[in-house]
Amino acid sequence: MQRVLAVRLLAVAAVLLGVIYLSGCGGGNNANTKVATVVITPTTLSLNEGAVGTLSAVAENSGGAGIAADITFTSSNPSIATVSSGGLVCAGVWDANIINCTPTLGSGGVGQVTITASSGGVSATATVYVHLQVDQVVAVPPSSCVTMGQSVTISGLAYNTTAPGCSPAAPCDITSSVGPFTFGSNDFTVAATSSGIQSTYNSNDNTPTYVSGGTITGSKGQTCDLSTFNTVIGATATVALTGTNTIASGTQLTITSPGFGATIAPTTATLSNGTATCSGTATVQTDITPGVLTAQGPGMTTVYASVSGVNGVGVGYETCRVVSIMVHDANSSNTSFTLNPQGTQGLLADVMDSAGQAISPTLTWGSSSPAAATVPTFGSGVRTATVTAVTGGTAYITASCSFPDCNIRVPAQYGLNVATVAVTQPSATTVYAAGTNSLSLVPISTSSNTAGTAITLPFAPNSIIADPNGVYVYLGSSSGLMRVTVSSGAVITYAVDGTVLAITPNGQYVLVSDSTGNNISYLNVTTATLAGTTANSASSSAYTPDSMFNEWVSTTKLGFGLPTGFISSVMLPYTANALDISAQGGLTFLTGASTMGNEVDVRLTCDQSEDQALSASNPTLLKALPNGSGAVAADSPNIDVVSTPATLSPGCMPMTTVPTLTPYDLGAGAFTAQQLLVSADSTRAWIVSDLPQLLSFNVPMLTPSSVALAGGTTAFNGGITADGSRVYVGTNDGTVHEIDTASMTDAAQIAVGLKDGNGNPVPPNLVTVIP
Repeated sequence: MQRVLAVRLLAVAAVLLGVIYLSGCGGGNNANTKVATVVITPTTLSLNEGAVGTLSAVAENSGGAGIAADITFTSSNPSIATVSSGGLVCAGVWDANIINCTPTLGSGGVGQVTITASSGGVSATATVYVHLQVDQVVAVPPSSCVTMGQSVTISGLAYNTTAPGCSPAAPCDITSSVGPFTFGSNDFTVAATSSGIQSTYNSNDNTPTYVSGGTITGSKGQTCDLSTFNTVIGATATVALTGTNTIASGTQLTITSPGFGATIAPTTATLSNGTATCSGTATVQTDITPGVLTAQGPGMTTVYASVSGVNGVGVGYETCRVVSIMVHDANSSNTSFTLNPQGTQGLLADVMDSAGQAISPTLTWGSSSPAAATVPTFGSGVRTATVTAVTGGTAYITASCSFPDCNIRVPAQYGLNVATVAVTQPSATTVYAAGTNSLSLVPISTSSNTAGTAITLPFAPNSIIADPNGVYVYLGSSSGLMRVTVSSGAVITYAVDGTVLAITPNGQYVLVSDSTGNNISYLNVTTATLAGTTANSASSSAYTPDSMFNEWVSTTKLGFGLPTGFISSVMLPYTANALDISAQGGLTFLTGASTMGNEVDVRLTCDQSEDQALSASNPTLLKALPNGSGAVAADSPNIDVVSTPATLSPGCMPMTTVPTLTPYDLGAGAFTAQQLLVSADSTRAWIVSDLPQLLSFNVPMLTPSSVALAGGTTAFNGGITADGSRVYVGTNDGTVHEIDTASMTDAAQIAVGLKDGNGNPVPPNLVTVIP
């Protein structure tokens, strides 16, 4: 039995307020007061025996306006459920004062009852399901994944554990008596209760469309944003203005975001856009099935079922993950392009999910050299992107589906291939020279090969790296990270100590390793905030081409995480020397040595599992080839060429074509590699070593060569110009040498005049080239 005096009083108050409101709305001698429709909500109730629920009913006239009218409620089976004059439903029998609800216990009190709300000869009905107490609810998701955009076939089970003959160990299935379940998701980006705005135009029912019309201050050809949908999370759309001061009713919408989690169709929107000022009410027709989950973006989440006020425990569900991404020309299968600066090229990604269906998820695009050619991170659409040429050089464009935007909580899928963009007309750039014992940073213009005015640094640097966008140069130190703006020479510092090891291709994050403090820092240089730290130190690190994932090695540990911080690590069966990630992003290359031998290890970036261990002599430094065809490793007296398919295997699976390693003698004898460089077009590798020459290897021709350094000096490190025409290295004679790669000569020696605190000359052992 349930006492409901307070509920009853609230219900009476609500009815009185409704009558007052409706009287106001329908007032006046000319008001349309004839009842045309009765609307009852909700249309179903699920009640335990003895429980109380509430139904409300409103009378409407032929125009759809609420009107004041007497409404009566009746029950089709008062022995199972009775209803008060105000719509309070008792799963049993009300007493005379509508205070106590007494259940009809046992099977006689279980069943479906129709409650009818009537007014003026018009009625509406709701179904009430009366049942044993619901103690447990279980959701039953599909046995296989669901392709995004499709309905999720999910069902619910309800159990009683307290009635005679029922127990937690042997629950009784009461599913057939409880009525409809509702379903929910713990991540609307993977599965939602509705798809929000229908994301493609349907000619059968002319949806989605702008229905009500409206007015604007603007002109034909402008666009208004429908940016505020009260019931749709994140849904946005636009409508074109088809005439001056008019938004035509029935205009087709251009969907900019389908939104997530809508339960009813949106009915109003605020219209505004730039120079156009729009007003009016937008009624938007949508494709929504209330109570049914719709697959959204690829990934994993948990879903749950609810009935009679009981939520079930979440169970695993997957919107089919992306397993294949192939990038090509937007209008053909071509993947190689030549552009002049400011020229553009449209690209398209063909995306397949694990169910073999073509889909359009949110992809992340990346350029290997944004200084040569840029691509918006999220392209021009979910599967399209527009590449814009900047200056001479080569860039490789790829796309990926990775957390947190795609393949949520499942392994990332990187592009199976890359698109090559060669940009003509190289421009002059800047070389920067510094020394670990100097507080000066000297810029060198490649147009004249002359040193400029030295920039004073606040700390003595220990490492140097150029921003891929060509805007900054970063220098690590034991007293903090320094950033120098190329255009002005301005220096700012970050309170992050250590050696700068890696920078994201988009230039937003850098990874700094502090061996003294045993600390790895993930720094957001855009916001000047420390995104995360982990207790370790790394010897080598790299980011995926989409800038969304990072890996580093520390002796026998391979660590990985987001640009914002560490996630986990795996132990390696060897001590790692160096690491790099393939141009597609799907492969990780490592060099290492163990008691079992020396090797180049090829692993899958998606889950860090081993694909192939390739035997080598003594591999140390390693670089992935920017064109995605493999990697090269310094392996004195050889260079090892690791060959992988240019198109990788779909899914997080080993390659069907086994990678190979071939050593090539560089013809210079034994050496200790200090730096390994690869040209942006993947045609030539350079090894800076302890020899008085710069070692070179023509990758397509598989032939070695070398350039003798003037004066018999030895080099420390350096960089290559974006077009590959020149290599600059700092040497122990105190100068920076320019190597002409066409003539293979040491073409110039540039004095930079670095000095220590006592005025003694020091060599430029930190050199980088701005792309």
